[in-house]
Amino acid sequence: EDDLLRFDYHLLRGLAHMQAGRYAEAIVDLEAGSAAYDSDVRLLNALGFCFSRTGQKDKARAALEASLRLNPDQDRARRLLAELEKIQDGKTK
Repeated sequence: EDDLLRFDYHLLRGLAHMQAGRYAEAIVDLEAGSAAYDSDVRLLNALGFCFSRTGQKDKARAALEASLRLNPDQDRARRLLAELEKIQDGKTK
């Protein structure tokens, strides 16, 4: 029942699902982890990635922006956010 243990559990499960390409399952675990602790850039970046892969662009953008507010020095998060902006603007795909 410890929030930190719950966070770690759901983060690890979510990352495992994400690595296996099971993005919807990853989102379930990552959101559960976020309920326990919502200020971790790894979790927020993974959520942003999974949301982007499941077509949830607004949620992806919100997660990545939250991550960048915590740590602005993240090139990968900035690149993914830029990709989302281009897709939103109709410039790619």
